[in-house]
Amino acid sequence: MCGENDDEVTTLGRGGSDTTAVALAAALKADVCEICTDVDGVLTADPTLVPEARPIGHLTHEAMRELAAGGARVLALSGAEYAERHAVTLRVRSSYDEHPGTVVSDEPDRPPPYGSCAQVVGLAHDPSRTKITLSGPMVHTRPTAGVMHALAEAGSGIGTAEIRADPADDGRCGALTLVLPAADAPAALAALRTCRRGIGYDDLTREDDVGTVSLVGSGFRSHAEPFLLLRETLDGTGVPFEPVSASDTRISVLCRASLLPDAVRVLHKAFVEGRLPTKASTGRRRMSTVTGPCDVSPSNWRPPPRRILPDVPCP
Repeated sequence: MCGENDDEVTTLGRGGSDTTAVALAAALKADVCEICTDVDGVLTADPTLVPEARPIGHLTHEAMRELAAGGARVLALSGAEYAERHAVTLRVRSSYDEHPGTVVSDEPDRPPPYGSCAQVVGLAHDPSRTKITLSGPMVHTRPTAGVMHALAEAGSGIGTAEIRADPADDGRCGALTLVLPAADAPAALAALRTCRRGIGYDDLTREDDVGTVSLVGSGFRSHAEPFLLLRETLDGTGVPFEPVSASDTRISVLCRASLLPDAVRVLHKAFVEGRLPTKASTGRRRMSTVTGPCDVSPSNWRPPPRRILPDVPCP
């Protein structure tokens, strides 16, 4: 791309072709912007890990942005954000056949019924993350603001880092955990070390070879069932995990990168294929089928006894 008054070329980085197409569609006020790729649209999970993944017929812009932010590679995050900002209707489809693909717009197929339960539309994963832990207790009253300020000044990680605060026994912040793309880690580490006194932490540790898996949908903030089912599913598979972030539209957890494919597969079985884990009378786990995939309403699944929940970290 070139500016108006000079011939200097500016590249848009990774995903630049997606962003360019969306920007042109917005400028031309096109009815739809087609993104042609090597799969039949946006799938419920990465088909290289989950052969059972299937195309999603319709997504809102918000859901598409959350999938891209969680690691889905079918559409660049910058392109998804630009399409949402300018209300550009997208169609993501295959270059090799006539499959209709996925329509991304803010016009849902049908309005959700009143009091509807949480819904999961798909999973995304990112195997290249880094976990940075600042341990304290922090001597300053707003250590999270100090971390964000340090990252913003360094121009690294402020838009990609997910931050979790863990309290100390005296009520102060005992530790801050940052999860960010591995490519942003070196600059973020340098910025945090430079601002050590201003943030007030005692020790800094770095853990590589970790990744995130995210559930994307709606209604997560008002319904506990998705997180409870996620925990029961991963515990039953023997995948240790840490909650990273939770919002109404996305729940992300962190685990070892080597265990990420297993986590994606079992969560897809539970949330998309409709095979939920339950305990048999012998104590072994078995899979049962619910009435509808992606439906995690209480009528289809009973949460585990509350006695096992007190040690759940706050996401």
